[in-house]
Amino acid sequence: MTQKRTAVFTIIQNEDFFLKIWTDYYSKSFPNEDIYILNHDSTTPTCINLLKELKDKGFNIIPVHRSLSFDHSWLRTTVEHFQRYLLQSYDNVVFAEVDEIITPNPNMYKGNLAHYVMDKLNSGTSDVIRPAGFNVEHVKSLEPDIDLSKPILMQRSKWRRTYIYDKPVISKVPCKWVNGFHSLATDDRLPTNIDSVLIHLHKFDYKLCKNKHAEQAKRKWNAYDLETGQGEHNRVFDGMAFDQWFFGGNPHQGVDNALTEIPEHFKGIV
Repeated sequence: MTQKRTAVFTIIQNEDFFLKIWTDYYSKSFPNEDIYILNHDSTTPTCINLLKELKDKGFNIIPVHRSLSFDHSWLRTTVEHFQRYLLQSYDNVVFAEVDEIITPNPNMYKGNLAHYVMDKLNSGTSDVIRPAGFNVEHVKSLEPDIDLSKPILMQRSKWRRTYIYDKPVISKVPCKWVNGFHSLATDDRLPTNIDSVLIHLHKFDYKLCKNKHAEQAKRKWNAYDLETGQGEHNRVFDGMAFDQWFFGGNPHQGVDNALTEIPEHFKGIV
């Protein structure tokens, strides 16, 4: 019997450090030939060189074009179309943004992500998996700047349970999402799978995050997104406003918003 396969993909623009973390992690569970990177007109030399290296290693680099950055509607539809395309050749598809690491909970499932996806989606209980979201945060008063040559979670002590990152992004059927991929447009009540976790690394380092926001703020943004405030935190990089956002928790989540210890059994994941 032929083993069913899973594809993994992301979409990036000028990712000078997250993409290395992302590909190093997902290539532990999936063959490089089943990993796809949609490259949205990246321009930084570091990112361009990394993409060349990844292509030489057998990763699939797919160019996509749009003159605007952070056009959330374009981003969503591009991801939806590519997921649908991959499902013509694969039984299952995982979509993870470049600062997102999806993993089974090691205390509840002993296999890697590839095995977990196969087992869960072949069980017949659900067509879509929604991992539980946790936001890794840099406690700057206690922890030094991140050393990208070392395991990330070994250098960080805290994360925050963040329900907006309970993203339904593992699927064996075509998905229609809301902007940001935080829920399905067709079913916003899909339950969370507590045996898997989406580790969000956006705030894993103060300095890298601030520099990343500064680079993003210079891009040409979609006027509608600017007017409606979509993704506005990605443009905040200066002074007190950045610190209030970075250290302020999740203003959209009124309960269970405290920092907690990252369990030791997660420390070796990434």
